[in-house]
Amino acid sequence: MKERISWSRVAVEGVVIVGSILLAFAIDAWWDQLGEAEEERAALAGLESDFSGYIDALARIRTKNERRIDAARRIMAATGSAHAPLSVAEFQSDLAVVVTYNPISLQPGTLGSLLETNRLSWISNAQLRSRLVDWDRYQPFAGEGNRYMVEQASGLDAFLKRRYPMEGILLLTQDAQLDASEANSRFPATAASLLTDVEFANHIAYAADASRIVVRRAEILEGQANEILNLLRTENSD
Repeated sequence: MKERISWSRVAVEGVVIVGSILLAFAIDAWWDQLGEAEEERAALAGLESDFSGYIDALARIRTKNERRIDAARRIMAATGSAHAPLSVAEFQSDLAVVVTYNPISLQPGTLGSLLETNRLSWISNAQLRSRLVDWDRYQPFAGEGNRYMVEQASGLDAFLKRRYPMEGILLLTQDAQLDASEANSRFPATAASLLTDVEFANHIAYAADASRIVVRRAEILEGQANEILNLLRTENSD
């Protein structure tokens, strides 16, 4: 005798199978969403740490370049006919500041990793994503100022090495304070010769100009970094 098929039972089993499949998909999707949420939280925490560091670094860069500008101004004021008095020790100290340059140098950090792996989409906040893309695009803007500064500093260094014996330059730029009478006896012409040299004055002016450009660009980047950091802190507090 042929066994009768229970279509109602078949229907119930079919519903159970389909339901199990849908439930499995739902669980997988839930795990995926949970994983993405964790990845986003980790990315946001890394970005917040990075941009807090960028703000501190940019402030230090500004301060050092502002000090360099002030030192260059004092040297320029001591050149020419109507020059302001500048002792050998003061000249030594200011020249040491000017020959040391501080470009904008920031590591890419978490943002660099997100961009390299095409995972910036982990950041759900569209405004934050846009600001991060803008930040990445502004890095060449900082690089242009850096290149000008490096060229200027290299030019000053080459000038000093070409025109004046290194012994005298080292006496003028060493960190320890050198007694003025000792400096004059060991290398008497250096300070006076430099302060009356038009080419030297031009190099010092270029140094001040390069630092002003870096300061301005650091200020712009600092403003962007603060805006991004505020958005990150809002996201992380939610």
